[in-house]
Amino acid sequence: MRGRLVVLAVVAVGAAAPAEARAADHVWLSVHTVGSVKGFALTASVTTPDFDPVTGDEILGVTLARRLSPLARASHALRLHHRSATVSFDGQRGRWRTAGVGGPTLSLDMTLTATGEAQPVAADESLPFACRGAFVRRPVIAHGPFVLRTGTAALGTIRLIHLTGWVTYNSGGPVRCGLTAGSCAPEASLSAASGSRSLAADPQRRTLVLTFREASGWYHVMELSRVTVRGAEPPTIRITLPATGAVTGSLTFAARDTKEGVDGPCRVFTTQGDLSGKVRARFAGWGSRTFAAASATYRRSGP
Repeated sequence: MRGRLVVLAVVAVGAAAPAEARAADHVWLSVHTVGSVKGFALTASVTTPDFDPVTGDEILGVTLARRLSPLARASHALRLHHRSATVSFDGQRGRWRTAGVGGPTLSLDMTLTATGEAQPVAADESLPFACRGAFVRRPVIAHGPFVLRTGTAALGTIRLIHLTGWVTYNSGGPVRCGLTAGSCAPEASLSAASGSRSLAADPQRRTLVLTFREASGWYHVMELSRVTVRGAEPPTIRITLPATGAVTGSLTFAARDTKEGVDGPCRVFTTQGDLSGKVRARFAGWGSRTFAAASATYRRSGP
């Protein structure tokens, strides 16, 4: 009789014990801004592979950014793609660990602990890859070694041990990712590329973004506002950069031919043309970069 009571007690304890928590899917960890780290604001994020419906890659990003003037912002973004997830979360706890896949540039092994209740994500909120579903988010603390090697004499190696942020994840049910057909908002852009260098400008909003990519996964980006634009539409667009001390130069786009097409509910006009001039950007710690390209594309869409 006594043995039977012991067995019954063990069974009762086993029934009362909580089941092992299961890892959530579609996990997005977003680290709050850490400032100032050697004069830069540091942010980080990672999305598990199930977010990306095309490549199925996890995308891990760390960005160092600082404003150089009211009109110029420089950032240095490390972007790593992995076939398997480095982050996991079960709704209460998790782990973020590169285990060598970050290469020599980034290594980390951090535990994630929820510090607040789960909050539902509104249906109209923007999520990575335009995903939609029953998403919730929780504030978390990440604790453990975080080591970022910039490879520069000015910034050296950045070491952190404590980060805070949010984990957004699917609380259950189907997830759909990708843009949906909607209204057609008028947009215009001028883009050009040459090897690992690219340019994206909005002549109507008078903004310009320069990007210089390295094979190591670093992207050096210069964002400018209030650029001087003469002729916001083809056949000729001239762009002169503001006097910020970090960027100098000018560019001229001369149209060759225009084609009209349709993209969903939008009419799209695409103009190919020649691009003359050059731009030089100076990045603190990473030196100077020069952009020049022989051709560019102007694209305008609207109802």
